[in-house]
Formats: sequence, structure tokens, C-alpha cells
Amino acid sequence: KKKIILGSIIGVLIGTLISVSYAFFTFSKTSNNNSQLVVGDIYMKYVGNNELDFEGAMPSSTYTEGKYFEFEVSGKNTTTNKDIIYDIVINHGIDNPKSRTTRIADKFLKFRLVEVVEENNVRQEVTPDLIEGKSYNEINNTRIYVRTIPKNTTTEIKHIYRLYAWIDQSVVISNNGGDYTPAEWANLYASIRVDVTGDFNEKKIPVQIGDKLSKAILEHITDDNSDKDSDNVTYISGCGDEETIDGTTCTEANKIDFNFVLYSGKLWRIVAIYQDGTMKLVTENPITAIYWGSNTTYEGSWVYQWLNEDFNDTLVNKNTVLAIGKQWNATETTETTKPAETTMVGGNVGLLNTYEYTESYKKANNQYGKGYLNIKQYWWLITPYSSSNVHFVNYFGGLFYDGPSSRANAVRPSIYLSSSITFAGGEGTRNNPYKIGEDISAPTTNALLNSRVSGEYVNFKGEDFRIVGVENGTTKIVKADYIMNGSSALTKKFGSSISSVIYGKGNSSSYWDYYLNNSWLPTSDTINRALLAEGTYYLGVYGRTGISYKATICDTTNDNSDYHLTTKACDKLQNTDTITNTYTGYVGLLRVGEMFSSQLKGELASYYHMWLITPDSSSSVRSVDNNGLLNFKDPSRGAYAVRPSVNLKSNIIITGGDGTEQDPFQIALGS
Repeated sequence: KKKIILGSIIGVLIGTLISVSYAFFTFSKTSNNNSQLVVGDIYMKYVGNNELDFEGAMPSSTYTEGKYFEFEVSGKNTTTNKDIIYDIVINHGIDNPKSRTTRIADKFLKFRLVEVVEENNVRQEVTPDLIEGKSYNEINNTRIYVRTIPKNTTTEIKHIYRLYAWIDQSVVISNNGGDYTPAEWANLYASIRVDVTGDFNEKKIPVQIGDKLSKAILEHITDDNSDKDSDNVTYISGCGDEETIDGTTCTEANKIDFNFVLYSGKLWRIVAIYQDGTMKLVTENPITAIYWGSNTTYEGSWVYQWLNEDFNDTLVNKNTVLAIGKQWNATETTETTKPAETTMVGGNVGLLNTYEYTESYKKANNQYGKGYLNIKQYWWLITPYSSSNVHFVNYFGGLFYDGPSSRANAVRPSIYLSSSITFAGGEGTRNNPYKIGEDISAPTTNALLNSRVSGEYVNFKGEDFRIVGVENGTTKIVKADYIMNGSSALTKKFGSSISSVIYGKGNSSSYWDYYLNNSWLPTSDTINRALLAEGTYYLGVYGRTGISYKATICDTTNDNSDYHLTTKACDKLQNTDTITNTYTGYVGLLRVGEMFSSQLKGELASYYHMWLITPDSSSSVRSVDNNGLLNFKDPSRGAYAVRPSVNLKSNIIITGGDGTEQDPFQIALGS
């Protein structure tokens, strides 16, 4: 046994101790394999003094250097067919030592475990740590480390470990509402036991809160659902989580249903894991649909601008969450092999390239239609095909190419996650995605809704909505799915005549603008109307010849040509701007380029052609087809569905929920 004796604290002498013991174990077994004798030994011995004295110990933010419990696990394994797998476990030790009455709360007792190497009689700690400052309740009485003594080990091998323990600084010792009073503190104790056991069975350490997210995903990686290239990049590859298992293409082994991540209100999928621990993610659903640009170059294109301005603005804690210095390979190629790094572009946000996309379905028998990234919509890739065409994924999941302003495909943003990102919960599935510790914190009681992030879910009118953004303090939200008519989407015309391209001209419930503001949200619905502020909806024209999405949010009255000929940026609308092409009302629709002005993934939504509020010309209005393409339609002839948007007042508060699809925010009018 080792004893760690903690001395006086805030003037009160305490006898808190940490007892560290071990389980001595010898393994001997006769194998059933050809009656071969299988013999293996694991034994454990402690090195160092028997007692460590922490005089004047205080709660601390970290461990004390030089104060640790050091132990050695050594042994040999003479078997020829099985490894011996041993684990190190931390458990509670003795109870009530020396008449102490109360064990200190697990959350205040923290540990660090590190391996040590010895060279020329000098011992040095190895990085990274095996445990990095975890509290006992985070360890949750389970394995903290697993290691192997390989088969055919005829000479002894040795591994040395150091365990640090300290009391976290978050503990409050006070007579005025603290965790413990000084009198209680004087009678507290801490006691833990280190056990080492082993056998021939596979052992796993469950992912713990605070572990690296990469550890959680790597536990699922097998030869059936991943592919490693010559640069040691691991690509997740296989069938969609909803694909039918037919025995030849999709099996349980190559079905990808473990790589979902929730970050910044959006659902992402991990597509690649790099040697440095960083990971590449792509959104599960498209976020908008726009033209690529005026030429095939990615940097400076309208897509690049939207990703690194509009979308980038919605990501929380970017400096912590996103990997620093990463670049995007936008090299022109007609091949699907890994492109040369000829055209590398910076920026927080990018797109997948053709090689990364084709890797995603390699383990689905190279059938792109079965791949987990096929969402049955048209969406842009970052790779130019030639000087006149850009690659995209078509509705069937195959690669195609077209002119940069010939079509307006959907956009699925991609990011690099930092290697330091930590696991904060979830199982990696669609309905229970991984959560990361560096994401936005849960709201406090009665927090303002306008403090939350784009993408989070809100319950309004008994229906699920998503936060689009904050406008002048109000929170703009859009319905997560269509207004339904039984089992199908409700459809209506946009306007009463070919000239009715301006939202708000409808004069009966046959038209969406009138229906939404009078039937879907009637004036008699005083409860829900009390939550709303009138919104200003900008009606900049987004022409079909290929122009910047900025035209939909800028005052283009004086010079509209900029948006046809160049990628010139314009400032986002400010409160002082005078805009003439607007609609003001309680219920509107999204415009081109806004967050979530796109379709959802394939059959996941009750999908249909969908109206946007943006005019295409003096005679047509923009819409998004069910295949994800941005299109246009005569407003008096097309009967399409909608997902309405509203603006919630600046004093709306959160009364419940966590903002996820499974548990949307519940809201109320604050003071």
C-alpha cells in the first residue's frame, strides 16, 4: 500500500488519505487448442517510498509535481496463440479510516495517469497522458487503461506508471453555503484502490466524458467500414445508415451509423481522421443552394464567400473547435484519385473534394448510390473539372460536372475539427449524435433565446422550428419541415398573376402569403402572435444567369450589374440602410442564401418543391426542387410547399429543452 496524506488546510488539521493497493495475479491455464500448455504470468510491484506526505495541501487546479504513486506492471507470456490483456482499474478503497466518517465527493477527487520510461537510470514521463485530470466520477469505476503482454514473450517486459491525485479547486469550504464546513472537512477522507488484472479476453475502455472525440470514433473503425490511404489518412467508408442490407453490398459490418456529430446546432458526419488527430466533417444536410461563381476558381467564388462569411458566422467557439492552419485541396482534375496539392486554399470552411467523396463509398462495393454521403440531392464539390466546369454530386450519388453559373446546386459545408476536441456524450448515431465539450453551453434558466446559435431547434406553435439567425435582437426561425396536409405537404401558389412576384400580394387563402398571415397564424391566435415581432424580408432579385447570392441581401437599386459580372462583396444590411425592395409582416419565407434555405436529406423530410421569397425576375420566383437544385417558377402556375419563417421578440426566454431535434427549446415571453 501507498499512502498519500494530506496535511492541514485552512487552519484545520485533516487526516485525509489515499490508500493505493493492488491485486496480485498469476494466470495459468491449459488450452483446448491441441492440448498445448498455455502459461502466462502477470505480476505487479510498486516502486518508491511507501508514503507521500502533502503538507499544507490545498484544493488545487492541477497535480503537484513530484508527488505521485508509481507502480510497475511486468511479466512474460509464453503462449504461442494468445495475448495477455491486462487492465488498470481505479476503485474506492477502505471505508472510514481512522474514524473518519464521510468520503469526499467523487467529483472533487481528480487523477492523472502517465507512463514512464527509464533510460540510464533516469525516468521520464511519456506524452500524451493516459488520463488527463479526470475526476473520479468521470472515470466511473471502470477501466482507465488497457495494455497487452504479447504472445511469444519469453523475456520479461516492464511498464511503469505514475498516478497523481489531488483535490479539485472547485470545492468550497465555508460555513456559508459551501460544499463542506470546516468542521465537516476535518472529518472527510478519500480512499482509492488501484487494481491490475488480466486474461486472454479482449478488453475495452468505455469512452469517458472529457476523452478525445477521436477516441470515440476510432472504437468503431474496422477494415469493413474504413479505408486508409498511403498518407495514413483514415476515411470512413461504407453504406448509408438507411440503406437496405442486401447481403452483397450493404452488411452490418460496413453500414455507417456511428459518425454523427452535433456541433453549433448542425448535424455533421465525420468523413476522415488524420494522423495528428484532426478530423474532417461535412454537414449531413445541405444548408443552402446557390450558383458556384463567375468562373471555376474556388477561392473568390460565391460559394467560397458564402462558406467563409455567412456560414462561418454561425459557428461557435471557432478558435477552439476548428483546427488551425488547415487548407482545402481545390486542384483541378478529371480523376477521382487523390489530387496533387497544386491549388490549396485557406479558410475555416470548405467543401469535400472528389477523392474524399469517392472514398466514402469504396467499402460499399464502390457503388456510389449506396454510399453514406449520397443524400439524393445535387451538391457542390470543391474540385474543378476543367477551366469551364466544376464537379458536383448528382441526385443518384454519382459524380458529374457543369458550368459554375449554369446551375445552382446545394452546399454542404465542411470543417476540420481540432485534435483537442473532447467527447461530451452521445453514441454517434443520427438520433443520439456525439456532442463535444467545446460547443455552446446549455442555456441557464430563463436565458434569452437570441443568445443561442443558428441551427438549434425551437418549439413554436406546437411545431419544430430552427434558428436561422438574430436580426436586430429578434430571433428568426424557420419551420423544420413543411406545413402538412395529412400525410403530404400542403401546396399553394405564390401569387395571383404573372406579375405577382413580390411576396404580400396574395388576396385569398389560395396564395401562401395571405394564407400564412391569416389562416396558419390567424389574428385570433393572440398567444402565439404575442411572441412575434414583425420581420423585414428583403426581396433582392436573384437572376437565373448566375449571380452572387449577395444580391438577395444588398440594396442593388443603383447598380445590379455587380452581381452578374464579379464576385464583389457588399456589406450586409445595417439598421440605417434604406431598402425599398422589402416585405414587412409576421410570417414570411426564407430568401436565397439564408441558412436552411435548402431541402433536407432525401426521404428524411416530407419533401416537395419549395418556394423561397426571392424573385428571380419580374415574372418568376425562386424555388428549391426536391432534388436540391435552386430553380424558378411562374408564381401563378406553380403549387409548391413552404417552410414559413417568423421573428421572435428580443425578450423571448427559454423555459425548457436543450435545443436539439429530440428536445427543442420551449419558450415564453420574458419581462
